[in-house]
Amino acid sequence: MHGIGMSNGKKEYANQRINKMINLKGRKINPYWYDFEKILKIARLLGNLKKPKAFSLLISLLDARTPFIRDAAAIILYELKDNRAKPYLIKAINKPWNKNNRGTLVHALTYLDCRDLFLFFVQLALSNEYETQSHALNALYEQYFMVKESDVKNAELMIEKYIKSKNKCKDYKLLIDELRTLIKSKKESLPPHHKYR
Repeated sequence: MHGIGMSNGKKEYANQRINKMINLKGRKINPYWYDFEKILKIARLLGNLKKPKAFSLLISLLDARTPFIRDAAAIILYELKDNRAKPYLIKAINKPWNKNNRGTLVHALTYLDCRDLFLFFVQLALSNEYETQSHALNALYEQYFMVKESDVKNAELMIEKYIKSKNKCKDYKLLIDELRTLIKSKKESLPPHHKYR
């Protein structure tokens, strides 16, 4: 069911069901929360309604501590490709309780305008979660970033710090080679006036 052509009666019914099923403020337990397919349908419905309240409810699902609820919201935000979701996805990615389960959040973020997030994606690529690393590396290769010389230097410092740390992933040498190649290409693509700053 897509929001296009949805009658007012159906929209009103959908709003009533959404308001009944989702109550994050009260943290009420709802049986729908334990069924990924149902929560995904709810999230999709919220995305299709194209109303501020529905978008706010969809964004609020990113605050859930249950990973599949966050993932359902992230999947729909990926489908919508709405840049309003960017700060909320970043906030969810940075929450400590999401540290080992944020690949879908990162994936959703990579489809938004992330030109100002070069160092954020380098940091994610240096995490020890394979899915997060993969999505971050893909973003670093595929997105256009506004990169300054200072960003390149900071990325190089982040890599050196990671190499010296005891908390490295199993195949960290491959990861470091990938990142160094990528950073070198960013450095070489800097306009001449940036290279001396």
